[in-house]
Amino acid sequence: MIVSIRVLRFSIPEVNGLKEKRGVVRSAIDRARSRTLAAIAEVGAMNDPRSAIVGVSALSNDAAHADALADAAATLLRDSAGWVLLRERAERVSLGTEEVSTLEDDLSWENFDDDDGE
Repeated sequence: MIVSIRVLRFSIPEVNGLKEKRGVVRSAIDRARSRTLAAIAEVGAMNDPRSAIVGVSALSNDAAHADALADAAATLLRDSAGWVLLRERAERVSLGTEEVSTLEDDLSWENFDDDDGE
């Protein structure tokens, strides 16, 4: 299982308060959500009216597919009106038996989808 992650920091220079900021952020996120299969949320700078940090994640069994899903959502966010991209970070995490897990636990993946653990 591959999780592709993007974190984008935006400047929102034309707003005068949090209410205006929320409109810009919500519009961009809703537009990107409706056109992609990625999960998208505002994840930081919540109380800063001129800044927003947005997180994107996409899950797949193929790294290229997960990256493509996350990239598509990030592109829609970058192209949205009302804000300017300052920085972007991309990361990929592999989890499960096929890949080296980044989790330091003893979780058995064999019966992971079983409700009763049998």
